[in-house]
Amino acid sequence: MGPPDTGNARKHRRGLRIGFLGRIVIALTAAGLIPLSLVSFHFSDLNREAMTTQVLQTHALSANTGADRIASTVSAWETLIDALVAAPEVENAEKAPSSGGAKETVRSLLQSRGDLAAVVLRDATGAEIFRGQKKSAATVIQSILANPQRDGLEIHQSAGGVWLSIVRPLTNGGKATAIFNAGALEDDLHSSELGEQAIRVLIDRNRHAVVGNPGVVAGIPRSLMDMAATGRIRGSGRFPDAGGNVAVGAYAPVDGTPWVVVSTQPATVAEAIAQNLRKRSLLAVIAALVLVAALSIAAWFVAVRPLRDLLEAQSEMGFLPAGDGSDIDRLRSSLDLLQKRVHDREELGNVFLGRYQVLEVVGQGGMGTVFRGWDPKLQRSVALKTIRLGDDVPLPERRNLVESLMREAVTVAQFHNSHVVAVFDVEESGDSAFIAMEFVDGVSLESQLDGEPLSIEQTLVVGLALGYALEAAHGANVIHRDIKPANILISWDGRVKITDFGIAELLSALGTGSVVFGTPGYIAPELIGGRASVPAGDLFSAGVTLYQCLTGLAPFDRPNMKETLEATLRYDPPNPTTSNPLTPSLLEATVMRMLTKDPSERLSDPAELVALLRKMTSEQRFQLNPRTDRRRASTKRADPMYVPTVSLSKADA
Repeated sequence: MGPPDTGNARKHRRGLRIGFLGRIVIALTAAGLIPLSLVSFHFSDLNREAMTTQVLQTHALSANTGADRIASTVSAWETLIDALVAAPEVENAEKAPSSGGAKETVRSLLQSRGDLAAVVLRDATGAEIFRGQKKSAATVIQSILANPQRDGLEIHQSAGGVWLSIVRPLTNGGKATAIFNAGALEDDLHSSELGEQAIRVLIDRNRHAVVGNPGVVAGIPRSLMDMAATGRIRGSGRFPDAGGNVAVGAYAPVDGTPWVVVSTQPATVAEAIAQNLRKRSLLAVIAALVLVAALSIAAWFVAVRPLRDLLEAQSEMGFLPAGDGSDIDRLRSSLDLLQKRVHDREELGNVFLGRYQVLEVVGQGGMGTVFRGWDPKLQRSVALKTIRLGDDVPLPERRNLVESLMREAVTVAQFHNSHVVAVFDVEESGDSAFIAMEFVDGVSLESQLDGEPLSIEQTLVVGLALGYALEAAHGANVIHRDIKPANILISWDGRVKITDFGIAELLSALGTGSVVFGTPGYIAPELIGGRASVPAGDLFSAGVTLYQCLTGLAPFDRPNMKETLEATLRYDPPNPTTSNPLTPSLLEATVMRMLTKDPSERLSDPAELVALLRKMTSEQRFQLNPRTDRRRASTKRADPMYVPTVSLSKADA
């Protein structure tokens, strides 16, 4: 006999393959529908006797719960009247009936308690000393007080509802009577667990209904009422009525009261409940099927189809073989490919830009990528920032741009400052240029803000670093053009350095016409209006940065670029103390001067900024500003690397 038909076997196996959607449907069915079906089958298999036992247990729980709730409610009312009776001004009311102490206590109590309707104080002869009552219940209260009052608890039924009177003796021989609206007892007696045919009533030891429908007492089996009226124990069972039918019921005495909660219903209702449960179980299974179908459809649109589209796109681009395997097989191939690419990335260390070895990617933006590199010649770490010049830039113009960038780098190197990231080298490589800079091992100021302010001391350190860096740069006729938290680096040892000096010049030159380079929300108003960059523009951007350090809020940040630019031109932000009352007055005034719209009126001299901040640093007297409004608003973070150049029409400007 020859070998089996392996080709047909493979086709058969392919036919049995289950994709993402099939597995999701199976998982949802196994997790939800199967357990529910088993429970439903169990319910449908219950016989009448088992359901009767379950109903009996439900009545026992219902009676006990109702008794405990009523006991708790009455106990709270008794505690209230006992505290009132013990009050000295109430206890001595008979001696000084004209005294306002007792009246004020009662009046305050009536106002604070919605369920308390009246408080009456009587002397030893039964004469009324005074009465405090709510006008809305005056008629009911008068009818209750018209009858002799016995010490303890008494429930009164009236057209206005159920009322409870509590009588307590006073030490002087008199009595205090408190009358409560006992509607809460009806709520305590109600049970949502029982059906419509269930009876739940509160009776006294004489088998009279005190809360609930008095007419239902006649329908309760006599044997059940006799057991409940003893008031000694809690119990449940089956009780025959006068017609020979059997009812299930339970009873529970209310602690501290002469009342008992009785809960009962005909045993035949148990079968109806069983049928109802079976119907509900069937509906639950149908609902589960609908839910599985809905979740499967949602899974198709949310997960399966996008994943299939991704796999198809990878196949079309040649990243994956266009096989006929299942989605799982293709995803596994995709993950294998990803693992291979991660391995390839580890080989990045074999790449060189010029003489610099590329070690890892540390940042990426719209205009290029930043790598951590190594200078083997000088044996030091460097930051390598690439800037894409674009194929559309003619070669002669591209060379001019690189030469301009080189001149700028030379200028930056000449005004070397400890707060400026040094530029080591500039080279052109194909359609891009790269800059070798000092590598700052740390984080950006933007990552430290993230919607929260810095301390005053930290803000002063950042401000001084900005002042020193701009003082050196402006002294060498270099304008940064893009001061923002993302361009301020903080090393792990606490040094603050400003980066990207000179890069703004190149990126600005790449634009044409009315294009203005900068970061919306930080760019100065005059630049938005089309004026040339001046040193005062850097001070405005620095003011926005310091404002954000003090408050955690970017003052001009809005949902889109147009609104952000409009706010920069026309909106005057509130003083920093509106959000941070710890801001010193001098620092606040300095920052607000830097945010002045008119550059001629703006604090535009970095040396003056340094002098003011050094004065505040040396004084070290940070006092709480009198304004204490700490309202905060959410902020939207600026792009971490480069923000696309902003193209403005004359109307926008």
